[in-house]
Amino acid sequence: MAGCRTACGDWTLNRTTGEMTTAASLKKQFIVRTILCWLCAAVFGLAAWGKLLDPLAFADSVADYRLIPWRPGITLTALALPVFEMLLALLLVTGRWRRAAVLGMLGLTLIFTMALISAAVRGLNIDCGCSGGGWLPTLSIPWAIVRNVLLLGAGVWLIILTEKLDN
Repeated sequence: MAGCRTACGDWTLNRTTGEMTTAASLKKQFIVRTILCWLCAAVFGLAAWGKLLDPLAFADSVADYRLIPWRPGITLTALALPVFEMLLALLLVTGRWRRAAVLGMLGLTLIFTMALISAAVRGLNIDCGCSGGGWLPTLSIPWAIVRNVLLLGAGVWLIILTEKLDN
């Protein structure tokens, strides 16, 4: 970013978009991005922790969706997914590969949302399985969908803010 000083304050030019921004505005955007990263990391990290504590209960939750017909696939999902969620949470907190972490979060949240909608449409009476063995309160499918829509919105804002702040 190229900057200049005027009588009205410090201005910065985003070379990608050509947008002029004040230093105060950039600071606010940075704070919002940091808060969103931490909130999304908390959601993913806490969910992963519960699944890591009780992988058998999480495997049962995955099986309840009836989307993976192959038992070894259910086991693989139950073992790999929490590790990936925890990795995304750590990347969001540290800021390393932030864009990739946000895209991974958006991708997983979209997949989770489609699975929840599928369960609702098929009339399955299951909890979301979001926290694994139930160490966190379980959400009904409609509330889990609402939470996921909020996560998707936060992810989109993070992409926008990361684009503005990193260019």
